[in-house]
Amino acid sequence: MGNQLVDGWNKFWNAVPNSAGVSTLLAIAGGAIMAWFLFSWFWKKTRGGGGGGNAMQGFPWWPMGVGLLLTAPAFLIPTVLRVIQAIIGLVDTILKTVTQTLS
Repeated sequence: MGNQLVDGWNKFWNAVPNSAGVSTLLAIAGGAIMAWFLFSWFWKKTRGGGGGGNAMQGFPWWPMGVGLLLTAPAFLIPTVLRVIQAIIGLVDTILKTVTQTLS
């Protein structure tokens, strides 16, 4: 199948002007998001809020994921796209094998 997803992302990301500091701005924003939500989660945990018996209950998973994506768009997004492309390739191979076997 190839790497169409990753190649498309790389073309897009290479078109973004690096001299404008876009990646630096995204990294700062992502780090700030993660720091803010971690701090607020720890604050709630120390004040008796943020969950009962489970230590990770109420953990800000979504803000952490968004912050992670913003801090590493040149690495994390191509890695996720490679995994998705591998899954698509595996499903394609399975479907081709099944249709060839049934026909």
